[in-house]
This record gives sequence, C-alpha cells and structure tokens, in this order.
Amino acid sequence: MDKIKEFIKSLTIEKIAQGATIILGIGLLVSFASWLSKSGSLILQFLAGYLSELWGLTITLFILMTFLMVIRLQRRFSIGYKDKFKGDLDSNWDYEGSWTRPDKGVLCVTDSHIGGITKVGSLWENYIFEFDTRIMNDCSSWIIRAKDLDNYYMFQCREDVIRPHRQFSGIKIETKTENGAIRMVTKVEIGWEILDGIPHRKELRDWFHVRIEVRGESVWIYIDGSLVLDKQSYIKNSTGKVGFRNSAHEKALFKNVKVTLIE
Repeated sequence: MDKIKEFIKSLTIEKIAQGATIILGIGLLVSFASWLSKSGSLILQFLAGYLSELWGLTITLFILMTFLMVIRLQRRFSIGYKDKFKGDLDSNWDYEGSWTRPDKGVLCVTDSHIGGITKVGSLWENYIFEFDTRIMNDCSSWIIRAKDLDNYYMFQCREDVIRPHRQFSGIKIETKTENGAIRMVTKVEIGWEILDGIPHRKELRDWFHVRIEVRGESVWIYIDGSLVLDKQSYIKNSTGKVGFRNSAHEKALFKNVKVTLIE
C-alpha cells in the first residue's frame, strides 16, 4: 500500500495526461480490431472477440487518470489561503482552547493544548505558509501538514530554539491471554514525538515574520528572511492543513496569515 501511495504522489499532471492519452489511443485502436481481424491475424481476431471487455477496461482506466488529473489541478491552481482575522474565527478555523482577537486583525492563541487548523487545505501538498507572530509567553507554535487535530507536525519556537514535534494517532493491536485463551485488543493511541531543539540565534522580543516552505518530506523555516531550520526526509503526511498551537500558559499573537501553493 505504501508503494502505491508513493507512486501516486510521484505522478505529475504531465505524466497523468500522457498516460490518459495513451490509454485512450489504445482504446480507439481496439475499437477497430473487428475491422482489422479480416486480415487473418490471430492476435487481431482475439482482440475482436473481447472488444467490449477491452473497451470497458479502457474507459475505466481513462476515468481513473482523469480523476487523478483533477486532483492535481486542484492542488496546482488553488488560490491558497489568506486570513487577516477580520471575520468569525469559527468560520475559518477548527480549534480548541482560547482563540481570541485582542486587536483588529490579530489572533491570540493560548491554553490550546489540541491547537487549531484551517477548515480548508486537506489536499494542500507543497506550499509556503507565512505569517507574523509575537511571543507573549514562552513560545509560538506552528502546525503544518495536518490531517486533523490528532495528526500533524508542529514547530515550537522559543526565544533561542525551535523544537519540532509530531502529533500522531492510530490503532494499536495488542494480544492478551485470559483463562488460557488469547484475544486481540485494539485501542486508539495518541501521542507526541519530540525531536531535539535547533538553536536559531534570533532576537524575538517583538513581531517577526515566519516563512515555512513544505515540499515533499522536507521543510525549511525562515525567520525575518534568514533560514533557521532545514529538515529533510521528515514530513510523512503527504498533504494537510496549517494552524497554530499554544498549550497551557504558552501564549502568542498572529497576523497576516497566508498560504501559497507551489509545485
């Protein structure tokens, strides 16, 4: 299954278009097999005998390729996302905890252990996530490639270090023995994977601009134009939304949120 997912991820619009063209061409050739079978070729006579089945398979493959192309086109030509926090937060964000607007165009996130993510963006693949932020207490934390509020990658930025996190959930299967009988037990497992912090040597006592570029399994983070984090082969979620998280006493402000999709 993983190999199939990797193959689908590797398909570009151009490759899909070429594949659809080839499949349609084969279908058209097969449709003329009955005419050509008069030449006496055993192969053509065989194809003519299964004309309806072959044409049905061709149509099915062509529809599949068209579906994949539509998905890719949605990702490529989507206008992305912008939020200046002028409207209702509930209309644009799924979140838990204290999300408020203390000033015009400013979002404050605190006491939000689960965090919050955009309502749109489940198909976002490669993108640039930009915003301005200010640490009010302890840290400012940023979410990328979120499948939902239990599955995402987060970067916790303090005044001297950025610490990558991964929030995950899944089904764990265990075996238990009771009265000599073995039975399978399934349970939902939710947890955090926390990596070593990366020093950034930036003065973060006021507002600063953050640019997060996500491409494939790699992520780059820039603060005020300077590269402060470069991680390769790290992001395993192939698509996902963006957001923010600050737990308990952690508190940060955000404004001028923008997501730009890239190839």
